[in-house]
Amino acid sequence: MITLDSKYTIDTSGEGSVLIFREKRMKPEIIDKVKTGKEVEYTHKQQYYLLDVGQALNRYLQLNLEDCEDVKGLMIKMEEVESLIKNLKA
Repeated sequence: MITLDSKYTIDTSGEGSVLIFREKRMKPEIIDKVKTGKEVEYTHKQQYYLLDVGQALNRYLQLNLEDCEDVKGLMIKMEEVESLIKNLKA
């Protein structure tokens, strides 16, 4: 397992690589199909199945660049991700 940041990891234990996104979120509490008005915490998980670690890192970069609004933001985020990749520890 390779940890990229607090939300993303890469699992290389099986065939290929799996980029895994995990994030704690809130959702309405439902009991017997009725919303109680309260919210409960849950862990949202999304998996991207890829052939190798290189593809997983490229997908991680793409996902991180989606939130950038201008070229300056893109450049800053790319530098952050490149630095993270250079300092990876498996």
